[in-house]
Amino acid sequence: MSTTGNQTAFQFGLHDYDLLCAVLGIASIGINWGDFSLLIGTECIDAIDKDGKLREIGEFIVKFFPRQKKFTFENITRTPMRQSPELDQPTVSTGYFHHPHINEDGVMCISNGNSEIMLAMADGVFSKAMKMIMPALRMDMRFVRRDTAYMELVLWPLKSEVQK
Repeated sequence: MSTTGNQTAFQFGLHDYDLLCAVLGIASIGINWGDFSLLIGTECIDAIDKDGKLREIGEFIVKFFPRQKKFTFENITRTPMRQSPELDQPTVSTGYFHHPHINEDGVMCISNGNSEIMLAMADGVFSKAMKMIMPALRMDMRFVRRDTAYMELVLWPLKSEVQK
């Protein structure tokens, strides 16, 4: 890349950084030079369950891996284990889940917007990607469907219980 190309990329990165900092719910931004990933920390994510109760899901680290063309999530607050409805106890064969729509490997099942997030990531516009990811984490029905969740939101605590 030429000096002019580097300068353009640097200026673009600075502009997107400002936009990324302005996305509602982002708490921190970092870079892991070891695996060339972008790490974005969120504020605590809450969502309303099917009974209209506010549940605290937790704080997340969203990890973007541009070279591998993927992104993953890690709940750094809590990860309930999937419950077996028949036995009312944890299922041995599954691990801990980060979110009702994020499996134990940190991959989100997102109904709408996945290709747009991938395109934004490929273009280096992480602010645009996060503007779609944040509502999905809050279980906005434009991005995720309640009937396709890996596990029920009721496994996360009520917000009122956590704040005590």
